[in-house]
Amino acid sequence: MTGEIKKPTQEKRIYDYLEAHMGEWINGQYFLRTMMISQYHARIWSLQEKGHKIEASEFKDQWGFKSYRLTPKEPIQSTLDIHISTELSTVEV
Repeated sequence: MTGEIKKPTQEKRIYDYLEAHMGEWINGQYFLRTMMISQYHARIWSLQEKGHKIEASEFKDQWGFKSYRLTPKEPIQSTLDIHISTELSTVEV
């Protein structure tokens, strides 16, 4: 049997988690303690260099960890605004 075991890379695991929690702040401790990725900040920088919009918080928690979030490519709210304005224009008084 010559099967190859493919494991997701640390970058992919981080990206998938951030994508699943789009727009939410994720504390760096999660990547360190739960995902067991000690160099998570290097993986995030690598993802940023590849063009992914990952924002780091300006502030650190009491243990010195920053939080990170994946910014959507298009603002979700703008789509909602267009939908609402379309509905309002069809309402008769």
